[in-house]
Amino acid sequence: MLQRLDPLHAQTLHYNILYSIAFLAGGVSNYWLNRVWTFRSMGHAVREGMQFLTVSVIALIAGLIVSAMVAPWFGHGHRTWFVATLAGIFVNFFVNKYWTFKGAAA
Repeated sequence: MLQRLDPLHAQTLHYNILYSIAFLAGGVSNYWLNRVWTFRSMGHAVREGMQFLTVSVIALIAGLIVSAMVAPWFGHGHRTWFVATLAGIFVNFFVNKYWTFKGAAA
């Protein structure tokens, strides 16, 4: 959707900005769903929220690195976005499971 709003989305800087906005926006709902549903955490919400945000930024950086690696083959479109998001999901889930929500019952 964001790609349709920016006619310059194929340029690296524009792509990275759009990817970052989408990734971090998804992180808001991702935090709530992970806290309530996936990990059923009863821990301190602010502490977990800050840890989750830290992990999200690390996952975003991983996604941007993967984007830079696969963009020469796929361009800055849906395929690159998909592969980068998979990398971010992997980092996000495992770091949150073993750090942010380590005391939860998942």
